[in-house]
Amino acid sequence: MKANLVIGFPPIKESYVSDITLVRPRLVKAECTEGKLFDYLQTVWKFSPGLQDVEQSCIIDFFVSFEFRSLLHSQLAHIFFNEVVRQMENAFLDEASNRYGKASLKSRMLKGLPVNS
Repeated sequence: MKANLVIGFPPIKESYVSDITLVRPRLVKAECTEGKLFDYLQTVWKFSPGLQDVEQSCIIDFFVSFEFRSLLHSQLAHIFFNEVVRQMENAFLDEASNRYGKASLKSRMLKGLPVNS
């Protein structure tokens, strides 16, 4: 399927189109195919079983790889990398909540990894 997406911080927002691949129930992969913002962008969400003693729990691993076309966008993303990733995480969790209801367990997010200079 295709998804129309928006990323940014007001007043700067950019839209792009991604091809979405689903491998139920284990994987969601999105690859940017149209837009002026990225040379490439790939996000991968992997789902694996959660806590043995807690039904309906899972572990979600999130991977993102991207390169901006613009040096300005690249420098801004470097400064705000953790916030960009947090926006992606929150958008995903909000959509899951809208589709499947409130989480049965409180979510815990790990801190973002440092960005290489």
